[in-house]
Amino acid sequence: MRYKASDEIIKQAYRAKVLRHHPDKRKGAGEEVRQDDDYFTCISKAWEILGQKEKRRSYDSVDPLFDDTIPSNSENSKKNFYQVFGPVFERNARWSEKKPVPKLGFQDATREQVDKFYQFWFNFESWREYSYLDEDEKDKGQDRDERRYIDKQNKAARGKLKKEEMARVRSLVDLAYEIDPRIAKFRNDDKEKRLAFKRAKQEAARAKVEEEERLVREAAEKEKKEKEAAEAEAKAKQLEEKQMKAVEKKHLKQKRKVLRDLCKGNNYYVENDSEMFTHMTGLDNVSETLSLDELTALVENIQVDGRVAFLESLEKVNKKIESERLAHIQTAPKDKGMCS
Repeated sequence: MRYKASDEIIKQAYRAKVLRHHPDKRKGAGEEVRQDDDYFTCISKAWEILGQKEKRRSYDSVDPLFDDTIPSNSENSKKNFYQVFGPVFERNARWSEKKPVPKLGFQDATREQVDKFYQFWFNFESWREYSYLDEDEKDKGQDRDERRYIDKQNKAARGKLKKEEMARVRSLVDLAYEIDPRIAKFRNDDKEKRLAFKRAKQEAARAKVEEEERLVREAAEKEKKEKEAAEAEAKAKQLEEKQMKAVEKKHLKQKRKVLRDLCKGNNYYVENDSEMFTHMTGLDNVSETLSLDELTALVENIQVDGRVAFLESLEKVNKKIESERLAHIQTAPKDKGMCS
């Protein structure tokens, strides 16, 4: 292809043509040479264009043999994506300012390679320009204003063609990106990752809730067991206390009977009949006031000292009763309505 020819190849071809078709040489060979329309003029014109980098780029930009078409969004394009789009991208890579141009690749390309490819083409910079198609040459203007006008018109026409060219390339890239099976796979992979992350997050949240509920249940169960244990302990203690009180009450009852029988058998330790009522009443107070231990000690003392121990216990209990009565009177609220 012509655009692949190096500067050295073009130079060699030009020299070969000059040596063969130069007018002086042809005249020397007896050939008639017409100055106005001689084909050597074409050779010189070609060298003028191809021998200069800027003019050659302008000439190559409008290669009539270049295929500007892009694939359609058809089932064939989707089914044979790499076979259809690969050659098109390679063909258009010719216009790239930047080299090297990444290849489209195939299904086994990595995401990094695919991303690099599309990043390159979405930011594609083309050196293609259209000055070769200028309708008028600026230098042919008669004055500065006309030359300026011609230059403006030429630039506008080139800009329009350049814009159309970039739109064409962008359409190619957009279409390829849309139906590229690798992009579809990457999107699906990303979706699966997002769903997996979402599921993992939901599962973690659910596990957290379940753990919190488990801890609450365990705490409630522990509290319940502790409460039941405390209640059982309290109940057992109450039962024990009740049983002890019942035993104590029984022993107290027995000890009171022993005391009464002892006092009664000794005629309540009276010396005359006038003491009988006092001692009987006092015995009731002693029996009701003293504790089991005190009663036990009193019975033992009476068995030893008889009347003396009995009278001492009466006096002690009477003092205690009187002391309690006086304390009650002092602590009881006074009747505000009572007259002084």
